[in-house]
Amino acid sequence: MRTRKASCGPLVALAGLVTFAGLGGCRGTEIEDALDEVTWFSNMRDQIAVEPFEEPARMPPEGTIAVGAGAPLGALPDDYDDVANPTPASEASLAIGKESYEVYCMVCHGPEGRGGGSIEGPFPRGLINRLTTQRARDYTDGYLFGMISVGRGLMPDYRRMPQDERWHIVNYVRQLQRTAPSED
Repeated sequence: MRTRKASCGPLVALAGLVTFAGLGGCRGTEIEDALDEVTWFSNMRDQIAVEPFEEPARMPPEGTIAVGAGAPLGALPDDYDDVANPTPASEASLAIGKESYEVYCMVCHGPEGRGGGSIEGPFPRGLINRLTTQRARDYTDGYLFGMISVGRGLMPDYRRMPQDERWHIVNYVRQLQRTAPSED
């Protein structure tokens, strides 16, 4: 005896169409605003992520002291505020810092740290911070290192850059601040 098989193809297609049509209203800022109201959504979105081909950070066992360890991992530049600069501002450090600054930083902050880099054109004036303002001069070396490490706003993170190279950039930025007139 043959049994007749029920066809559910049209029902599956109808369910998919209804779901797809319902998702069309989830675009735009309304969904973003709603997600911002729920704190755990924004925490998941803004967490430190492991990028492709990057080894995840491993936490050392409790009570151990790392040999030759660099700055601790943090999520915000403020987390690095109390970290002391381990690299003296020697001629060699400033030369390395200048070279790295010209590769990574000058496109936004300009050759003298006063803005005007090649990327500034598409953005409204004031979105890219100038490094010669009194506010920037008041940042600690650790904060500048943290800003380079984790980024903020339009600035991407450069955590893949070796830590000593980031400290050389901090030394070079301090030299730019000493030689340039203060902006406010």
